[in-house]
Amino acid sequence: MSKATTPNVRAEALFQKHPGWRPTLTALYQILRNSELEETVRWGVPTWTHKGSIVVSLVAFKPYAGLWFHQGALLDDPLGVLAKPEGSNIKAQRQWRFKAEDKLSARKVNDYLRGAIRLAEQGIKVAPEKGRPVEIPPVLAAQFRFDETLKASFEALSLSKRREYAEYVA
Repeated sequence: MSKATTPNVRAEALFQKHPGWRPTLTALYQILRNSELEETVRWGVPTWTHKGSIVVSLVAFKPYAGLWFHQGALLDDPLGVLAKPEGSNIKAQRQWRFKAEDKLSARKVNDYLRGAIRLAEQGIKVAPEKGRPVEIPPVLAAQFRFDETLKASFEALSLSKRREYAEYVA
């Protein structure tokens, strides 16, 4: 069988885990496999890269199947289909969620893929925030007063990990 018709093991596992989304996932998978992108697995899901840059992942959950564009915040979105992940501080990623009633258009998906590939070609990415101070929530500050080991362990973390941990606790 050709590259475009044989799903990899991880994709097949995704299809089996979400049988109600199989038609949508299969259609999206075929579009992605027929693109110039290279297939891999990241975070346990089928993911496509271009020249080492992560471009898009294929995902499914109970309420939707979708594409996660990893630099989607920079994509033109003429259809208004790209959404920021709910309840997150993610800056770059945008999700195209397909609901059961949505009609999938290969042409439209390919338009977004071409835009994402152009960004990867040009090396354009959302710049990470640097220099933003870590805001320690009161509950964590109180624990630090009682537990020096916890405080020392926290301070040994990288700035981004301290920020992430503090935001989680808050």
